[in-house]
Amino acid sequence: MGVRVRMRSERGQPILEYLVIAAIIVGAILLIQPTVRTNIQNLYNQAAQKTSNAATALGNLNVEQ
Repeated sequence: MGVRVRMRSERGQPILEYLVIAAIIVGAILLIQPTVRTNIQNLYNQAAQKTSNAATALGNLNVEQ
């Protein structure tokens, strides 16, 4: 009588690995989201201020004919 060795199934292992990787990626995105949001808002505000300054400068020009 031979000895039967029961092999553990590894079919679900890659799925678990992908889930762990996905969880790490989602966690990283959630951690950096406030910083990215603040930086984008600052860039938008700077662009708006420069546009406003340029419009004011153009409005103050005296065009002589």
